[in-house]
Amino acid sequence: MPSSFFLIDIFVKSFIAFMLIFVVYLYKKFSSLKVIISLLFVIYSCSWLYLVKTKHIILFNYAVGSVNSNSMSPALIKGDYLIYKKKDKNEVIKRGSIVSTTVVGQDQDGVIGIDKRVAGIPGDVIYICDYEVLVNGVFFYKEHKDLTDCLHVEKFELSKNSYYLLGDNKFSSYDSRFFGSVKFQDIDYIIIYKVSPNSDVTYF
Repeated sequence: MPSSFFLIDIFVKSFIAFMLIFVVYLYKKFSSLKVIISLLFVIYSCSWLYLVKTKHIILFNYAVGSVNSNSMSPALIKGDYLIYKKKDKNEVIKRGSIVSTTVVGQDQDGVIGIDKRVAGIPGDVIYICDYEVLVNGVFFYKEHKDLTDCLHVEKFELSKNSYYLLGDNKFSSYDSRFFGSVKFQDIDYIIIYKVSPNSDVTYF
């Protein structure tokens, strides 16, 4: 794990606590400037929320963001906070990793950012039967239906630098089943850990 990871880890976990302590200190030290101090706190808080919503780089190629849907549940739940690592040009993207990319929205009304799991890597054979997906003959989703009753069937091999992304929530995910495989250059970030609303930390 790079040393910069530990710096961003400490930064994310201590930011809010530091701000609260700082505000209390200012209140006691400069009681006559409460309005200005409150305004500064609001500005800092809004800046933090902006970073979270935009996956903005905050330190050493790491970014912070939040989960706004349950398409990756149970791994990622709406309300979780995430730490992203900017993908390097020589990055080896592993099967099972959770990555971030941008695609055309389901309603074709603009580009959206999504976080999905890497189900298939270059050279893998993908077989699709409606909502079911098999990667090299193995079901991606543990619970699946009989493949003898398929309305839509598709089979193909992932080309060089192509990745197949799926949401863990089979019936509530806009993923490669809809927009196809994603090129290496279109993957922006790799999720390295999450912080749940109850402060539990999960590393990926």
